Amino acid sequence: MGVQSWGDLASIIGIIGGLSGFIGWIVKRLVIDPLTQTMDKLTDGFNGLNKTLEEIKSNSNELDKRVDRLDIRITKVETKTENV
Repeated sequence: MGVQSWGDLASIIGIIGGLSGFIGWIVKRLVIDPLTQTMDKLTDGFNGLNKTLEEIKSNSNELDKRVDRLDIRITKVETKTENV
């Protein structure tokens, strides 16, 4: 059973193209769309983590400043008590 004419060949190519498009659509709906949604959720999660880390860094810097000021105050008190 061979190809009888150019019309038969065009029909076969059209059928293969249509099936390929349909299979591609199914793969997109079943694989790519859920994967994209999962990646979006993951991106949102990482953005939240980045924001939290920035807040922790900011709080850490503030605590460092407070400890430094406390250290200065303790040094002043120790210096006063040594002179007494």
